[in-house]
Amino acid sequence: MKSIAVTGYRRILCPIDTSECSRSAVREALGLARRFGATLEVLHVHHVPAYVQPSILVWAAVGPRPLWEVAEEQAKTEVDQFLSTFSAEDRGALTVSYEVGDAANVIVQRAKTSGVDLLVLGTHGRTGARRVVLGSVAERVVRLAPCPVLVVPMSDSGGRDDDRGRAAPEGEPK
Repeated sequence: MKSIAVTGYRRILCPIDTSECSRSAVREALGLARRFGATLEVLHVHHVPAYVQPSILVWAAVGPRPLWEVAEEQAKTEVDQFLSTFSAEDRGALTVSYEVGDAANVIVQRAKTSGVDLLVLGTHGRTGARRVVLGSVAERVVRLAPCPVLVVPMSDSGGRDDDRGRAAPEGEPK
């Protein structure tokens, strides 16, 4: 693993799945990026089901389209909706990218090839049988990443507060 200079991080990658766990991770990553003057890339990895050929055509409102194209469009729509809940200033502080494939493998590969200093990702906090059956992207990334990984649990408020030390605005649930 490479060491981090005293000056901090320069390039932060925050993989998201548009869940509340991801919302907490993005908030944490934004704070770190501001603190260290780092760039922040938000990465969404989606997949086309393995048992379906990506070139298969599906009928859409505009006629037949390749399944991969429809999946990509849906992923971008979900990410746009997810990010719309952040301020314009926050959205302007990050770049967004999309990849297709196995989430953990794509995240680790991106970190290796992009010179990422820090990965910040959320965790659902599953344990026991659910974790074994569903697997853990966070666990696989921690084991395989070429850089430090900050795993952020979902905040008690569902990611609504700006950070763990500040209360939610008056009138909003805590």
